[in-house]
Amino acid sequence: MTNSPMDRAIELARTAGPEVHPNPRVGAVLVLDSQIIGQGYHPGPGQPHAEEAAIQSALEGGASLQDLSRAELYCTLEPCCSTYPGKHRPACTDLIIRHRIARVIIATLDPNPRVRGRGISALRRAGIDVDIGPGAAQALSLNPDYLAMMLTRELPGDSQSPPQDQGEDSQEVPSSLLIPGDAGVTLKIATSWEGQIGPSLEQTMDITSPAARDWARVLRGNFQAVIFGLGTLLTDNPRYLAGAPGYTPVRQPLRVIMDTRLNAARPGADLALVDTLDAGPVLIFCGPLDSPAMVQRSQDLQARGFQIQALQPRDVHPLGGLNPGRVLEHLRDRGITRTLVETGPRLSASFLRAGLVNRLLWFREPVLLGRGINAMEYLPGFPGGPNLPMKRRYSWQIGSTEVNLFDLPADNPNAHGISQEAAYVHRTH
Repeated sequence: MTNSPMDRAIELARTAGPEVHPNPRVGAVLVLDSQIIGQGYHPGPGQPHAEEAAIQSALEGGASLQDLSRAELYCTLEPCCSTYPGKHRPACTDLIIRHRIARVIIATLDPNPRVRGRGISALRRAGIDVDIGPGAAQALSLNPDYLAMMLTRELPGDSQSPPQDQGEDSQEVPSSLLIPGDAGVTLKIATSWEGQIGPSLEQTMDITSPAARDWARVLRGNFQAVIFGLGTLLTDNPRYLAGAPGYTPVRQPLRVIMDTRLNAARPGADLALVDTLDAGPVLIFCGPLDSPAMVQRSQDLQARGFQIQALQPRDVHPLGGLNPGRVLEHLRDRGITRTLVETGPRLSASFLRAGLVNRLLWFREPVLLGRGINAMEYLPGFPGGPNLPMKRRYSWQIGSTEVNLFDLPADNPNAHGISQEAAYVHRTH
């Protein structure tokens, strides 16, 4: 095969025309000994699902049940796992289990609240190996309308809804990481195996695998806003756009910079963000415009296309940091309730210490950097930081990168015995 089986499955999914609506475009390919033995796609409501079509194609082509028991099934979307009034086809997980398919490779989870990880759970309980993630960006781009529709659907109390707590050692991948999840603040960090981010705060580096970096760019599109600090802006010069090869998000998140003294306006700061303002706005939070220099910097940045939000003096620490809670309040006033903090360890620590983080995503690459800046020394809940209540909910692999999701209770800073002053970041990185 010149292209990968998942590439072929995505190609098949694109075959579906507009009549597939309101169902998603889905393709599936069965592979045995590196050869495609069955393939199919879902043409529309009431017609065979892609997995069903691929299995039927293999059987009609002469494949035996023994062949299927050694085959791999590539699906662009998580197989459905339930029947309910109005559903016209059998559960695809039942078909896969009945035909004893050895391994299933899934590009993305299904955002349908009746599925959302339950299909994967059903297959794994039946002893079928399941891998997740290959082709995720391209697969997500197949169904923007379906994703948007399903994100507005919730089934509270429905017996088909997935369990909320799957335990400390669960290997299930949370669908909220592939699609917009609950409101709140998610903090993302990426480190080497021993927790380092790079040689210094002024010299970070790409540590995680290319697959994990692509997935993170897809993840970014799940949020309404992405927050980062001045240090990240000047050190990494990021664009912080959502999207990856083959995947264009429905919308770009608001890029939010915490820059107390508007140093982004200093001479020589050649900001890549300027070239992306047509894709989406950038909002800079700063301290009071209490001097001619601050007023001039604000005007200069606004002339370049940035939005400026000045905070009150009480929201600025004497050593220069902004109150992260006040930033979130202003964002909530704009209707933004789903926020990703993707920045350096010091600003990350300020959100953690203030009790503002609901979820922590830790991308951990199995490499050792030796000397350098250890992010764990800054982050509460890890060695070297205050001990915050933190529960690991999921752990899984993307390429060579281990990804861990932790849940944290979000409340006021004093709940963790940390003073309000400590909730400010002294140097926004």
